[in-house]
Amino acid sequence: MTQLIAILVILAIIIGIIKVGSFLWRIVGLAFAVFLIWIFKDDLLQWGQSLMEGDGLANFLRQVGDFVTEGFRQVSNWLQNLLS
Repeated sequence: MTQLIAILVILAIIIGIIKVGSFLWRIVGLAFAVFLIWIFKDDLLQWGQSLMEGDGLANFLRQVGDFVTEGFRQVSNWLQNLLS
């Protein structure tokens, strides 16, 4: 009986370490992401401004739309050829 209790206590300790460890790794990851954003904030702001200036964002969205449309056409043509 004491061996069973000892095994349960050891399992509880291991599970506790895993839970605390995963929480700490999440906090470290979040802190690292905030650190990277803080370090590269000027570059990110400059990239955002260049994207918004002129026709940057509209051109990007148009290219994404064309890509999706062309992909859909190719898949539908392939299905038509497959079924006919």
